[in-house]
Amino acid sequence: MIKRMGLSVNATGRFQGLGLVVCCLWLGACWDPLVREVFENEPGGSASTPGELGDACIPEDDDYPTFAGFSVYEVSISTGDARCATGTCLVDRFQGRASCPDGNVDGGECFTPSGALVTVDVEPHLPDRPAAEVVLCSCRCGGPAEFGPFCECPGDMRCLELEGPYDGDGTDNGQGSYCVRR
Repeated sequence: MIKRMGLSVNATGRFQGLGLVVCCLWLGACWDPLVREVFENEPGGSASTPGELGDACIPEDDDYPTFAGFSVYEVSISTGDARCATGTCLVDRFQGRASCPDGNVDGGECFTPSGALVTVDVEPHLPDRPAAEVVLCSCRCGGPAEFGPFCECPGDMRCLELEGPYDGDGTDNGQGSYCVRR
């Protein structure tokens, strides 16, 4: 399944990141390498300091307490994302919420980046598809010519077709290839 979403710019991204860090430290519930990378060092974590191509990102969907998480069977391409300098936060076949590595189905708790309690069941991350590797700032590196220009992937990334073929109707639905980690 392929999922396409557009993100709105969030002017309070920095405060939300700090809110998650405070909740994680207070509860000890969600401090992991992705959260540490995104909110302590802030590459890809806030609207004021957008991440570069290849940096981990926290998708806007994680801001909503009723969002149960992504499915390992889907790709989500969020465009217009101020948390990434490229404007694109890519979720490539990932399970759960980027901000909640252990999920909450076994009695734990999950919180949004702003600190709100997540009110639905969230599956834990899969060990072989951690958020830090597959939820990242990306860019479109190929596709229908009318939707260019396209970016070049750096050496630690490759250009992979993720969206379905162009249907020829002139609508940009995110068709094409995107930079992913090797």
